[in-house]
Amino acid sequence: MHFDLILGNCLKIDLTPLDRRQLELDMLRPMKILIIGWRWVWTTNPTRLKNRIYEIARSADAGSYIVFLNQMPTDDPEVSQSVSQ
Repeated sequence: MHFDLILGNCLKIDLTPLDRRQLELDMLRPMKILIIGWRWVWTTNPTRLKNRIYEIARSADAGSYIVFLNQMPTDDPEVSQSVSQ
């Protein structure tokens, strides 16, 4: 169903109800995301990093990717252990 509100001679407003799911699908777009730096809390609590990635991915379409650029040492066993979980 389509509804228009016409105000005067120049303003036409579409009042058609929005389908939330279709709106969400229409907003999805391929994203190329660069994350610079590292938050220490991601090392001590990897679930926070996982949640952050999920939050970003929810609005990303197929073909999207995330690149991390940081200076975290990869030879530190504690860091490698917590990030790989």
